[in-house]
Amino acid sequence: MLKEDLKVSPENEATEALSTSKWPIERATNLLGGTMILLSLALGRAHSRRWRLLTAFVGTNLVLNAAVGWCPASLIMRRLGMPNAVQCARR
Repeated sequence: MLKEDLKVSPENEATEALSTSKWPIERATNLLGGTMILLSLALGRAHSRRWRLLTAFVGTNLVLNAAVGWCPASLIMRRLGMPNAVQCARR
């Protein structure tokens, strides 16, 4: 196979960068946590203040993830086969 055959077009690079299969658990956990916090804050503002309990729960899990290296979401992602940062670096 020639080196020219391995060239990646700019369109493929953008698609590959956005591909979640390359995202490690650590990055996906931050994305999920941030999304849930923003969603729960919006729901708390629009509907009921009780939605802010979800904000506290997600924030606690993010702190747990930073301190210990795991949270319930990361355990589920690992069981679903999502790679961690070390496994992504080996690829």
